[in-house]
Amino acid sequence: MTVLTIDTYEAISDFLPLMWPHYEKAGVDVVGIERTNKATRWPKEVPHFAVGEDYFTCWAAKQNDPYLCNRWLGVIELFLTHPHFAKYDDLCLFEWDALFVKPLPKLDPAIGLCLTLAGHQMAGFKAPYFFHLPWWMDRKRAELILAKGRDMVAKGDIEHGSVDVFLGLLVHQLGLKWYSIPFFSRNRLDHPTRLAEAKAANQGWSLRRPRRSRQGDAGLPADMIVLSSYAPFDRSTETEHNQLAAKRSWEGASARSSIQPA
Repeated sequence: MTVLTIDTYEAISDFLPLMWPHYEKAGVDVVGIERTNKATRWPKEVPHFAVGEDYFTCWAAKQNDPYLCNRWLGVIELFLTHPHFAKYDDLCLFEWDALFVKPLPKLDPAIGLCLTLAGHQMAGFKAPYFFHLPWWMDRKRAELILAKGRDMVAKGDIEHGSVDVFLGLLVHQLGLKWYSIPFFSRNRLDHPTRLAEAKAANQGWSLRRPRRSRQGDAGLPADMIVLSSYAPFDRSTETEHNQLAAKRSWEGASARSSIQPA
């Protein structure tokens, strides 16, 4: 059985009533993740846990801060150790500004790790590739990822603090097999072309064949499952938002969208 965790912070609480039905389309149990110092306002009664402070670091500026990597690993540790999660076989980590168009399939038990290949090695990084959400893993892979991740952080091997690239290096060094499900991902949607693509994906159309693992794929169908986006806010902290940018990202879209490079 799968559990879906939705990573949030207090400042985006007002978006959650609109987004929540789209999380539930995944067809699995949903658990909220909030910050330890600023509680999220949840739109309904939902199990929720606090992991890490509300604190923003800009990995793109190469600040080399392990904070985001540690916070991400903290959710995996929560899954592996807290009694609430004992009944679940696998964990699907998700962020608040992504949505599901249709239910998740079953996680392939032979591989146990489902990731979205978003790109390959970038200048200044060691990872041969990097991954976007959903980051979905069974218990065996979660244990391996947590142990390896803690070791990498201790050694300062954090890929400038980018979780996407940190995970890419981690998976590469462990030699883990993985596969992808159909997924739409863009850095931002404040452009008519990007909005059109997002609306097409939200209607369940396949805009392109899903990227496949170099180590094999599970032959999943090409119809769209996930539409994701990265908040296009101009921000220096997670609580200082450019509301105009937020409004623009909503216009013409049936749900909030914009994301990381595809």
